[in-house]
Amino acid sequence: MPVSRFAVLLLAALLLSACAAPATLSPAIQQLATEPAGSLLAVRNGDLWLIQGGKLRQFTTGGSWRQPRWSPDGTRFAYVFRAENFSEIFVMNRDGSNPQRLTDSQSPILQDDDWAFSPAWSPDGQRLAFTSDSNSYNPMLWVMQADGSGKRQLVSANSGLDAVESPAWSPDGKTIAFTGFRNGLSQIYRYELDSKAVSPVTATSQGALDPAWSPDGQWIAYVAREEDRTSVHVIRADGSGDGRVSRAESVRSPVWSPDGHQLAFLASPSGSFELYLVTVDTSAAPAKGTDERQVTTDLNADAASGLSWTSQ
Repeated sequence: MPVSRFAVLLLAALLLSACAAPATLSPAIQQLATEPAGSLLAVRNGDLWLIQGGKLRQFTTGGSWRQPRWSPDGTRFAYVFRAENFSEIFVMNRDGSNPQRLTDSQSPILQDDDWAFSPAWSPDGQRLAFTSDSNSYNPMLWVMQADGSGKRQLVSANSGLDAVESPAWSPDGKTIAFTGFRNGLSQIYRYELDSKAVSPVTATSQGALDPAWSPDGQWIAYVAREEDRTSVHVIRADGSGDGRVSRAESVRSPVWSPDGHQLAFLASPSGSFELYLVTVDTSAAPAKGTDERQVTTDLNADAASGLSWTSQ
């Protein structure tokens, strides 16, 4: 029997209460360098963890948190509350106050429950792109105002795509990159908000996923599938100059540092996804990766939830 909408909100409120007094990480996995600068959010066992000032601390409890994303000014973050048969997108202040539910995915009829995932902020902080199956069999690309109003679908099956994941908004606000699936293979695509055109960025033989725009809007980092491994690549936004920048394999979810000089990503050298950093030189194509290093030990991050990085 579906949980009532009131119960969902109550449960979310209980989860948020943990933000007021974050738990300190046990010394067993407190293996961090002084980097990275600023603040990163990651997910471990369904809870949010904050990486800041060379320390790692648990930010929430409850096990139902996914895909946190900082707002452009670092004062708020969006996240996904995942229940058994549906998920909702929330926004709250950095200190855990003023949680707001933006989607309405749960239905009184179990079969009509929806999934909402992958919130991505516009650069002005006024809108969120996200994925939803509320009007389709598989998730497609949607957008809404940052208060949850004005929801509209941007990409449908009419585009020739079977499903959409992991949208990422360009710094100039004109384009949304995303992972698009067609006939079982994923590539990185662009959606132009003015023309409403959808076009491919990558054409890898075995697929691509997890796009992330560089702060200057010139490059897109992504994960390329290559035989039995995945690696971090950087490609120009127009699809040229593709190159691998990571030595690590079995990777997910690259995200640029606020200054555009580094990429953070998750890699699984021995079954547990850990935080890595690599310095990226984009002065010429293809971009080059140097000084790659593992930052955490025993983090066991949720790769599908990814990372979010702010200078604040």
